[in-house]
Amino acid sequence: MGYLSTRSFDDLKKLEGKKIRKVVYYLWENLQSDDGFKSLDWIGFTFHDETMLTLHFGVDNDGIEVVDFDFEEERTNIETQFKGQVALIHENATLDTHWFPILETPIASVKFGKEKGENKNNQIILEFNKTHIIEISTLEEGMSIDFFE
Repeated sequence: MGYLSTRSFDDLKKLEGKKIRKVVYYLWENLQSDDGFKSLDWIGFTFHDETMLTLHFGVDNDGIEVVDFDFEEERTNIETQFKGQVALIHENATLDTHWFPILETPIASVKFGKEKGENKNNQIILEFNKTHIIEISTLEEGMSIDFFE
C-alpha cells in the first residue's frame, strides 16, 4: 500500500458535514469462475447536495483513490479487455441495513490509516456519530466495508 494522494485527501475531507443520499457498489465479476468470484472495485456516493464521489481500488493503483468514473465506459472496456469473461455489475446499496439508517446523518469526520505521520491509502474511516462508523479498507483483491454500531 502507499500513501493517499493530495486530491483524494482533499476530496474526502470535503465530505465532512455532507449527508449520503445514494450508495452504489461496482463489482468486477469473473463469469468463468466456478465460485462466482466478485471483487468490490468501486464505491459510488451521491450526496444530498447532488455532488458525487467514487472510490476505486484496482491493479492500476496501490490503494484506495478518488477517481472520475463512467460506469458504461468502464464496463465496455472490461468486457472488451477480458473478451466477455469478466463483467462489471452495479448494486444499489442505499437500502442496505447498514447504510439506510445513516442517510440523514452528516459525516462528522473522515480519517485515514497512518504511517509515520502520513495518510495511508488502505483505510478510510467515515464517522457519522459515535455509534455509526464505517471503515473502507483494501483486501488482496478489491475493497471491504465494515460497519461499526
